Amino acid sequence: DGIVVPATKKAIAATKPAKEKAPEYKNGVTTGDVWMHNKADFNKSSQVRILQKGSKVKVYGEKNGLYNVGSNAYVSKKYIKI
Repeated sequence: DGIVVPATKKAIAATKPAKEKAPEYKNGVTTGDVWMHNKADFNKSSQVRILQKGSKVKVYGEKNGLYNVGSNAYVSKKYIKI
């Protein structure tokens, strides 16, 4: 009938929103000075900044031979040791 009775209101109020699962990542370290790129395609990306050798990074996956090390940040796999 579309009428929300007190018991329904109580049940709705008692529900909790689902927790978002934190993105999974692996810890890595740069093996040399390396440029970070803003896209997972060297031919269409811009160099953003340099990560110095020994920089700690979180690797969220890979695409086109690059590791995703954060939002809009990609580094060649050959310069990251996981």
